Amino acid sequence: MDNLELMQQMPDNYIDLIYCDILYGTGRNFKDFQDLKADKQIIDEFYVSRIKEMYRILNDMGSIYLHMDWRISHWIRLILDDVFGYKNFRNEIIWSYKSGGASKKKFSSKHDNIL
Repeated sequence: MDNLELMQQMPDNYIDLIYCDILYGTGRNFKDFQDLKADKQIIDEFYVSRIKEMYRILNDMGSIYLHMDWRISHWIRLILDDVFGYKNFRNEIIWSYKSGGASKKKFSSKHDNIL
C-alpha cells in the first residue's frame, strides 16, 4: 500500500513519531521501485500531499524525522517549513559514514541529512 493511502486512513493527531527514509531523487530504477528524479516540480508533486498528511496525523507533541541526501534536502526543508511552520524546525541531523570512494569531479558524498 502506498504510504499516502495508509496515512489517509488514520485519524487526526494519532501518531507520536514519524521516521521516513524517503526517496532520494536519484531517478534510478531499483528492483522494487522507481526513484523520483531530482526535479523540484516532481518532488513537490510527490511530497507535499504526503507531508501534509504527516502533519495531520502527527500529534501536538509528536516528532517527524525525514531521512534523505543532498539531492532533495533543500526542497524537502522548504515543504516542511510551509506545512509545519519555520518556527517548528528543531535541528538537522547529519548521518556521516565512511563508505564509498573519492571522486575527482566533486566532493565525496559521505553523509545523509535527517530533517
